Amino acid sequence: MREKVGSTLALNVTLLEIYRAQGDADGMLDVLPKIVAETGLNSVHQFDLINLVYKTGRLEAARSEAMRYLMSDEADRAGLEKLVALLVEYDADPFSEAERAQLLDQSSGKIRLAVARFYVDQEQLEKARYLLADSSEDGLLKAHALMSRVEVMSGNSAVADELIASVLQTDGRNPDALLARAQRRVSQDQIDEAIQDLNVVVADTPEEYLGYVALARANQANGRVQRANQVIEQGVDTLPQSELLIS
Repeated sequence: MREKVGSTLALNVTLLEIYRAQGDADGMLDVLPKIVAETGLNSVHQFDLINLVYKTGRLEAARSEAMRYLMSDEADRAGLEKLVALLVEYDADPFSEAERAQLLDQSSGKIRLAVARFYVDQEQLEKARYLLADSSEDGLLKAHALMSRVEVMSGNSAVADELIASVLQTDGRNPDALLARAQRRVSQDQIDEAIQDLNVVVADTPEEYLGYVALARANQANGRVQRANQVIEQGVDTLPQSELLIS
């Protein structure tokens, strides 16, 4: 019989590590919610919980925890990045139509943007478009920048070009708009110009794996195979956890 968990945070954390060392997933799932209740939804333990629930095949429970985080007042940029990384790893379509509507109506702009970015990376463009359609004034520039990528990927070149120009007029180094413009430039055989855009993306947002991938492919298209390999190596060194670079 498993030892009864005490009410103090220190005891709960100790038990968690004991269960982890024993490979006792049920024990961890028993104690993690109690730790989260004391440490908050933005603690590392919440993401430990979501990760474990996904790993043990409890798909709906994991989705419920993800949604609970998104609808909380505690969600911040770092936490959203952790959550999105888990969704990329485990769940290509984590939110129902009703949940997407709830996110659109009740969540903050930063949360809608984070979920929309997840859908863009998953190439689920209509779901991304839905979440970006009703952006508040303070988040409009970022929403338009990400929407420019959606429009490029959707083949709506004229709309994409208008959005790109509008965003870059205000923020000349916006990474989403530069990624979109680089993709347009590659399609127009303007490879050197695309490489210039992508060099800025990699320099300004080294945590963005797509910058490395796009820059490597652009250099490869221009016959610079050695440079393409260097970019991939740089990306792997910077983001060793990103399996998506090995492509």
